[in-house]
Amino acid sequence: MPRRRRRYRPNIPYQLAVAALVLAVLVYISAGLLWTWLTPRRMGVPNDLTLNLVARCLDATLALWFFAVGASIGSFLNVVAYRLPLGKTLGGHSACPYCTTPIAATDNIPVFAWFRLRGRCRTCHLPISIQYPLIELAVGLVFLSVYFTEFGVAGSNLPGATVQPVGIGLVWMSVTPQLAVRVLVFLFTLSGLIAAALMAARRSKVPATLYGWLLAMTVVACLSKPETVIVPWNRGAGNPLATTNLIDALVTVTLGGLAGLCAAMLSLPGIHRVSSVVGWCGTLVCGGCLLGWQAVGLFMACILLTTLLGQTWLGAWWGSRSRRDRSSRIAWQIVITDPVVWAWLGCVLLRARWGWLDRWCLQAGPPWLTIPGWLLGGVGLAWLVGWRGSRWSAATAEPDADPMAEPDAEPMAEPDAEPKAEPDAEPKAEPVEGQLEPARPEFERPSIAGPEIGGPLGN
Repeated sequence: MPRRRRRYRPNIPYQLAVAALVLAVLVYISAGLLWTWLTPRRMGVPNDLTLNLVARCLDATLALWFFAVGASIGSFLNVVAYRLPLGKTLGGHSACPYCTTPIAATDNIPVFAWFRLRGRCRTCHLPISIQYPLIELAVGLVFLSVYFTEFGVAGSNLPGATVQPVGIGLVWMSVTPQLAVRVLVFLFTLSGLIAAALMAARRSKVPATLYGWLLAMTVVACLSKPETVIVPWNRGAGNPLATTNLIDALVTVTLGGLAGLCAAMLSLPGIHRVSSVVGWCGTLVCGGCLLGWQAVGLFMACILLTTLLGQTWLGAWWGSRSRRDRSSRIAWQIVITDPVVWAWLGCVLLRARWGWLDRWCLQAGPPWLTIPGWLLGGVGLAWLVGWRGSRWSAATAEPDADPMAEPDAEPMAEPDAEPKAEPDAEPKAEPVEGQLEPARPEFERPSIAGPEIGGPLGN
């Protein structure tokens, strides 16, 4: 009998994902060309269609590279969030969590490989969790937002920026080593905060070594290029915002870390009910080293405001959903209430508008009034987040049995009723002397929350 030919099924989700990427690139190039053609004189760019088309294509390629690097790092962060709390090494080849088959390089492309495989392993055909492509897509979009808000505008979002480009991209900017190092340190710190958020969302303990690596990267950048420090520690009236002194750079990083630690200790009595001590202290210490001691209170306020917005939005969304089991409610409750989960988003929002916030929030009044004011405001927000988190946890948790409640009374037996005879239990066969007892097979299902599926950086 001839072998039946397998019918080809088109992979519609994969085709839609590729089409969406191509369409986004074409829309970006077309919008840039239209914007340049409508206002060429104000921007000071010659109205040359060929030149502008080449520049926009290069700009789109660079933006696509930022997204690809971010998605690859997001795939690696999946591995970090699973292995690091367990004390496992981050090296080794990625494998399927069910059949332990090594994943091929073509099946390890971030986001698109999941759609190409239809969400299943190529060997055992068991489902792969959708959290992996979602995290890869989210980190890729975060890196793309950093390109549009900082790298593509030549750092005009930072405090003390003297150049204000009128557009985004390579047409309006010049890439300098100082800008490249600043963006690299920020993306490295942001990746660490996202990894800590994934660990906190999975109810895993965030190790202190993760924050140690982030601090080491910041210190190395200051030692190699001191002028990358954005706000020096001695900034005042007439002091420039850039310093080339190695001692000033080290003092800035040290004071920023100490200020972050002090802010974490002040807010810890209110936040300890919803967040871990290591995660909260490490987040503020890394933020202080990155932004400077002057912006620690503002950084803490941005994180806690983002947490409150996340609690409100997810709380409203949760109220419209159907009932779930207790484990699912506990998982969502931790995601909603822990500020470590929202720290990366608060950092992105602060960095995107840092120059404006520094001018209107920190420099609007005397430093002895504005900086302690934001610090005290952050401490107050910490108490509010802790109170709302504990209240939300109590509302979502299942009510426990009341220990003071009286047990139900057992029904009284009738006086003339004969007791019912219980059925005889089957006699248990005793093993014969000299005969081995057959071993029962034990099947262990691998955990869905811990597959070692990573990107090319995790290999």
